[in-house]
Amino acid sequence: MEALIIAVVLIPLIGTGIALLVVRSSRSRRDGLRSLFDPQIADPVAGTLTVTHAGVPSRHAQNAATTLVGVLHLPGQPPVPVQAHAMVPTAQWPQPGQDLPVVVERSDPNRLVVHWASVPSAAEQAMRVAEQMAAQQQGMGQQSMGQPRMGQHDTGQPGPGVTP
Repeated sequence: MEALIIAVVLIPLIGTGIALLVVRSSRSRRDGLRSLFDPQIADPVAGTLTVTHAGVPSRHAQNAATTLVGVLHLPGQPPVPVQAHAMVPTAQWPQPGQDLPVVVERSDPNRLVVHWASVPSAAEQAMRVAEQMAAQQQGMGQQSMGQPRMGQHDTGQPGPGVTP
């Protein structure tokens, strides 16, 4: 009977202890990952990162870890090359040449945080480019009506090797 009472009391306590240990372990692991991808910035400086490389995102993930490489521009300082680890929303995956708003650690510019809320999605970026191209082409079309299009001669007839 004593063994049964001990088992009834100790087994749940041991189980609770193991559960707490597992929860604590997963929290410390998550906190470690958070510090890797969201560093605490003690002496922040706002700037811009011009991306030169961001890897390739996973097609099936909403966020993906990558190494951002680029040129960091801070007020009153010369541009510097940086390389930083970041967790990136795949819908906002940066492209080479794109400027990203960042906050960096003054003493270590490789420690940076990107303000993803201020970065347009890839679809929004594509629409901006399409709108700019359309505006340019509309302006060019009004000034250069009658200019031959690609594959046509001045006669307006298809050129050699071009199917009408």
